[in-house]
Amino acid sequence: MLVYGLLNTSWVQNYIKEKLIAELKVRMDTDLGIGSLYIKPFNVVQLNDIYLNDRQGDTILNARTVYAGFEIMSLLNNELVFTDARLSDFGFYLSKETPDDPLNIQFVIDAFKPKEQTNKESLQVKINSLNIANGNFFFDVKNKPRETNKFDPNHIAVSDLNAKLSLKSLNIDSLNVQIKKLELKERSGLVIDNLIARFITQDQHLSIKGFRLTLPKSLLQFDKFEVDYSIFRVPADLISYATFETQINSSYVVLSDVAAFAPALENFQDRILFKTDISGKVDSIQVKNISLDYGDKMNLSAEGFVQDIRNKEKTFIRGKINNLSISEDGIIGILNNLSKEKKEVPPILSRLGNISFRGDISGYLKNMNAKGYVDTQLGNVEANAVIGINPDKNTEYFFDGEVITNDFQLGNLLNNKDLENISFDFLAGFTKPRNEKIKGTVDGIINDLTFKNYEYHDITIAGDYDGSIINGGISFDDPNAIFSINGLFDLSESVPKMNFEARLRNVRLDNLNLSEKYKESYLSLYVDADFSGKSLDDLNGYIKSDSILFLQSGKRFEMDSFMIEASGQPEQRELAIKSDIINGKITGQYSLSGIVESFRKTLDKYLPALVNYEEKRNNNLKINDLQFDFTINNTENLSDVFKLPVIIYSPTKIVGFYNDQTEQLKVEAFMPSLNAAGGRIQSGYLILQNKDEALASTISGSFMTKNGTINDLSMDITANNDIVDIHTSFLNSDHSRLKAEVSNSVSFSRNEENVLQTDLHFLPGELVLNNTLWEIQKSNIRLFRGDINVNDFAIKSSTKDQELNIDGTYSTRNEAEILNINLKNIDLDYIFSTLAIDALQFGGSTNGSLSVSSIQGKPYADVNLEVNDFAFNKTNLGYLELTSDLDAESLRVNMKGQITNENNKKTNIDGYIKPVTQELSIDFDAEEVNMAFLNKYVETLFNNVQGRGSGNVRLFGDFSNVTVEGTAFVQNGGIGINFLNTYYTFTDTVHMKSDLIYFSNIAFNDEKGNIANVSGRVVHDYFTNFMYFVELEGSNFMLYNTTEKMNPMFYGTVFGSGTGTIKGDEQVVDLNMNIRTNSNTNVYMNFMEETAEEYSFIRFKTPEEKNDSITHTNGNGIIRNRLATESGIEMNMNFYVDATPDATVELLMDPVGGD
Repeated sequence: MLVYGLLNTSWVQNYIKEKLIAELKVRMDTDLGIGSLYIKPFNVVQLNDIYLNDRQGDTILNARTVYAGFEIMSLLNNELVFTDARLSDFGFYLSKETPDDPLNIQFVIDAFKPKEQTNKESLQVKINSLNIANGNFFFDVKNKPRETNKFDPNHIAVSDLNAKLSLKSLNIDSLNVQIKKLELKERSGLVIDNLIARFITQDQHLSIKGFRLTLPKSLLQFDKFEVDYSIFRVPADLISYATFETQINSSYVVLSDVAAFAPALENFQDRILFKTDISGKVDSIQVKNISLDYGDKMNLSAEGFVQDIRNKEKTFIRGKINNLSISEDGIIGILNNLSKEKKEVPPILSRLGNISFRGDISGYLKNMNAKGYVDTQLGNVEANAVIGINPDKNTEYFFDGEVITNDFQLGNLLNNKDLENISFDFLAGFTKPRNEKIKGTVDGIINDLTFKNYEYHDITIAGDYDGSIINGGISFDDPNAIFSINGLFDLSESVPKMNFEARLRNVRLDNLNLSEKYKESYLSLYVDADFSGKSLDDLNGYIKSDSILFLQSGKRFEMDSFMIEASGQPEQRELAIKSDIINGKITGQYSLSGIVESFRKTLDKYLPALVNYEEKRNNNLKINDLQFDFTINNTENLSDVFKLPVIIYSPTKIVGFYNDQTEQLKVEAFMPSLNAAGGRIQSGYLILQNKDEALASTISGSFMTKNGTINDLSMDITANNDIVDIHTSFLNSDHSRLKAEVSNSVSFSRNEENVLQTDLHFLPGELVLNNTLWEIQKSNIRLFRGDINVNDFAIKSSTKDQELNIDGTYSTRNEAEILNINLKNIDLDYIFSTLAIDALQFGGSTNGSLSVSSIQGKPYADVNLEVNDFAFNKTNLGYLELTSDLDAESLRVNMKGQITNENNKKTNIDGYIKPVTQELSIDFDAEEVNMAFLNKYVETLFNNVQGRGSGNVRLFGDFSNVTVEGTAFVQNGGIGINFLNTYYTFTDTVHMKSDLIYFSNIAFNDEKGNIANVSGRVVHDYFTNFMYFVELEGSNFMLYNTTEKMNPMFYGTVFGSGTGTIKGDEQVVDLNMNIRTNSNTNVYMNFMEETAEEYSFIRFKTPEEKNDSITHTNGNGIIRNRLATESGIEMNMNFYVDATPDATVELLMDPVGGD
């Protein structure tokens, strides 16, 4: 009792504390302290406010409370049983100077290490309950830098450490440790909400039961975890011989919970379910039933095996992915979970649809065989490869494999309508030498590739890559193209270089569907290139193309050479173009990549509101101080073959200079003779320069329009202070006189929100156009925020009371705004003759209105017109009522109308015009329409087409070429044939297709009322390149009626009965006739020889002579060949004539003398 009483006194407890501190200080040779000591005899000890420093004075441990309750009697059984232990409000600090140095507590370990080994049985320790509260733990390797925003194993900082443990047995053979609760936070953001587990060893088996790890949004739990270490003999064999078996079921993870180890996962908030079975030994690990389930977004099923993982030389891997499938939603989910911002699926991945993969890999790390199959909704890809990791001391890894696909929808993948399916088989080999770049080879064939609806076959690809240079080529031999390219492509970071040759032979652009414009064409050329540089600014070398040949429809374009050559240093460079057509060079200090930005800066000086130039930070514009001089030679052949909109007849010269340092520029163009926009330009001249603090330009020249009118144009333009002044003068002395002196201006400004406003100012003026004086009133047009506001624009003529008024606003933002256009007595014939549009020649006096507004931000137009004396191709059709609207999507002007002629017959019109693409299509549903409008299209062969047509006919084409299709019944029709000089009338049905007019058994009446039955076909290409075949059978029918002027060698009038054919084109016509002459036939043949027999093209036959292939009855024959006519058409006249006394034939041997 005395001892019990003494131990309860503070003096004794303080004495024991001081003795304990002194003893520990001596043993550990360091500073430590205990604030207070509490002993409850004989089973409780509590230390308060303790600390322990290392020998450098840094803290190792501090704690507010260390409490232990124990059973004193258990010591008699060589056991120390703690009934209750507590550690609270503590900090434990471990550290090393370097990774190889000992811990800072090594001296503590050494101080309590037993000095001698004894055979005495060790004391057994049990802790029935261990409670840890509000703890902190730190570990630092001091010479290692700290990593932020991720777990750093060299600098660990744990806080809020709380745990409840039960250590029933710490004996390795009968371990019984239970973690009832464990929670902590680590500085990296790792949070463990709770860990529960029980560790038991028995009969050399370790079992972990009830394992359950809870993170904020994740759960990992083992259904089974067992280790069998019964067969190891010595501790060193434990890892090698111990076998384990683990089953993970019904677990899930939200990857943001482990972002401390992989920061890229910090935003991944979706739950992924997983399970697996793992068994084996550390050097023989079998993984089965790997399953990842990301809802219906992604699923993985796999298994694997790893042998000798500790020995890389012997490590063997066998793995199999039974199925990995991911949907489009899965891709979106992964992307959005890997980013703070919401992401859209890259279109290229979205087009793949659901993706699945299956494959396997097996082998040693140095040499593994792998197979894989990728299935998508666009097609499948198969790969077979050999992969090696560290196969030797000089190689990090290598890949040798084959990639195969058949009918993969490449076009849909790239969203390219021109591309379709591809099939290929590639062999590829890559090696990564240690401390060097990847090297490799590719050798393969594209079996099939469909581009622009054309299928290419057997495209070979071969190349080597040494880490910086590609040496290889591509080639194919196709019936419609032969192509090859071979060379070196140096992609090194210093100065990229390219040296290659390319050949194109017999490329059929039309058959390859590369161009609809160039039908039946062939292109061949050779390209030789040798240049170096990172950009156009430092390019050195040349690109040369020669032996250029282009053939099409009998036309031929050849160019011996076209070369671009660049040379020089940054301070003085030269870019030259040398060819048969264009030659010239740019010299000086220039930066082609930055010249646009430099020019914007210069232009900003004069038009700051328009240019709105804002110099970018760190925008180190390179200097542009350059001169240029180019000459373009005659392009007639080039423009004709390639149907270019511009034809240059005489050399055109373009010269000038630009210096962005002084902001001086000058451009001059001398254009002696060229054709553009459908008109001829002569003595053209253009100059642009900054002069007298303003940017000034002058344009002048003579312009010949399609209808032959020559107009002299002069235009002076100046720009300064956001105002562009334009003075324009036109003058011609043609019968359709043109004269104008017009001054206008354009001003630019911006509001506080930096939105551009453009104002066009029209000053009062007069314009003489087609001999008509027009007065232009003062007005203003404003463009702002997409709105077009017109303030009373008006132009009036001095004759016919013509007037055009435009007023109002067109707005995409306000549907209530309307732009009104009013027409009064506008002469359509005058307008279309001015425009000189070949296919559209309308006439008449027009009245009406046009209203332009917007619907849902898109333009809408409503047109209501009335045209008196409406004419088409100079043919009066009647009174027209027309309504029209604009299709904003197709930019098509839709038209509906009705024409009423003088007989009150109706023709309904329904069609459209596309001004941008110059397309048109108009349907005529006619009760009666004057067919004379066709004269314009058929005048090369026919004349004076007349008649009243009824039926459905469609007129379509473009502004230069039109055609018709449909069926028309023609009443009182008439048509003249130019080369026969005859005119026939008929009433019957005519059929028309886009390239064909045909009729059958039509009764043709000649001028005398005689009748012939006629059938025929006329083939044409938009009413050009006519070919025809006509069969006729008649009685006393007028077949020929030419004058001496039209055909001096053979002229007169021929009436005949019989049959015949007329066939030919616009150059040659064959007349094959088998006829008997009738009365009124008078023929004159002009010969200078003594007898007609001396002309080889005349042959007389007696009735007894045998018929040849031309003759069918006996009689006298005349055969004539190739007689030229006034129209230029050559006539082959093959006549078999049964001459009767009714016919008169005169042979003129000496026309001058009257013989």
